[in-house]
Amino acid sequence: MKLLSPNNFMMVRVDIDGKFVFRKFIVVSLLVTFTILLGVFFLSVIWSSGEYEDLTDDKLRQSIEELFPILQQDEAKALESMLVAIIRIEEFKTQFQTKDRTGLLTESQPVFSTLNDLYGITHFYFTGPDRVNFLRVHQPKRFGDTIGRYTTLQAERTGKVASGIELGPLGTFTLRVVMPWKVDGQLIGYIELGKEVNHLFEKMKTSLGLDFIKVMEKKFINREDWESGMALLGYKADWDRFERVVLTGSTLTKFPKDFDSFIHRLGPNQPKVSIDGQVGKLANSRHLFILPLHDVAGQNVGKLISIYDDSSFEAITKRHITTIMVTCLLVAGFLLSVLIIVLGRIEHHIQEVNLTRKHAEEDALLAKERAEKSDHAKSAFLATMSHEIRTPLNSIIGLNEHLLDMEENLERRHYLELAKMGGESLLALINDILDLSKIEAGQLELETTLFNLSSLSPQYKNSPVLKPRKKGLL
Repeated sequence: MKLLSPNNFMMVRVDIDGKFVFRKFIVVSLLVTFTILLGVFFLSVIWSSGEYEDLTDDKLRQSIEELFPILQQDEAKALESMLVAIIRIEEFKTQFQTKDRTGLLTESQPVFSTLNDLYGITHFYFTGPDRVNFLRVHQPKRFGDTIGRYTTLQAERTGKVASGIELGPLGTFTLRVVMPWKVDGQLIGYIELGKEVNHLFEKMKTSLGLDFIKVMEKKFINREDWESGMALLGYKADWDRFERVVLTGSTLTKFPKDFDSFIHRLGPNQPKVSIDGQVGKLANSRHLFILPLHDVAGQNVGKLISIYDDSSFEAITKRHITTIMVTCLLVAGFLLSVLIIVLGRIEHHIQEVNLTRKHAEEDALLAKERAEKSDHAKSAFLATMSHEIRTPLNSIIGLNEHLLDMEENLERRHYLELAKMGGESLLALINDILDLSKIEAGQLELETTLFNLSSLSPQYKNSPVLKPRKKGLL
């Protein structure tokens, strides 16, 4: 192989037969470039996917943090509206004021059943002005204890409706709304509705497409009370499942594998983890968000774990990447095929041009050889002709000199001398022709000699006058 021109922008290689073979070089270079670009694109897509996933995680976390208080406020307003309707029932007011617990239970039980069926109300209290519980409609056997929860104390202190999420003695995390009950401006007691917050997670799941798990710190819960509370609400209780927390609610029916180990290791401020798990029939990567749960007093009593499945996003990303890569490969294959065809034609054309140039060089070389032979033939001809002419001319000059030696007549001697000079001039011309042949052959040798220019002038001045005088021109 050799390079046609090392100064060219692209090195074009020529094989030993003179054929241009740059097509392979260009195709390989383009394939390497395309592979690098495709790799860079693939890496950039992966990086962009990670950036988008992080951005999505941040937005989901922010949505959870914003949506939960909003739903809580909406539920609190709904419970407050129910309490307003309840205190207007005259039978409730009469039986409460007359301390008729049996009659109040009989009248309020159907209302509680309706509220429980339609709105998920789980707690219904009648409490005296001294905060001593008069009747728990949801647990009528428990009464006479003093209610010291934050919402009740706040309602007592402000004289207004108080609401918030509180951890009860049974370990339930309940949204409670407490309303002071006044008749003719006189406080006769407090009426309270409560609702487990698990239903809020169902709403959040519908809105955000996430699953939620609620765990509470054991240090705030009595085991026996919690187990009885879970049984009352129809939830499965497993106190020994985790070391520091208990599971009190979930929108999942089956948990990802290794979920328990993560709960053991994670703290309340852990922002996100990714675990590989299987839920139902789906095996994929799932993300966990760990958010602290605070009660109305601001105390951190548990964790809200949100789980979302990003398998659909991963599937879409993979499908898009596959589609783009297949499209790029098809387009690249088509362009490469066209390029190979075009380069083949160019290569063929260059080979034809190269062959034509080669033939032209051969013709030029042949013409040069012919010209050299012609020059040699011309030189040989001139040498031969000069020799053939010079031989008789020397005879003429010699005979003329002999006549000059014999002639005494001045006029005839003058003419003989002119003839002698003409012959010598012709002999000098023939010698010059021979010198030209020597010049062309590179064999001319110059001689340096002294001469008198003025002595030559008369001879050359008189020699050209014979013919003109003979013709009568002079």
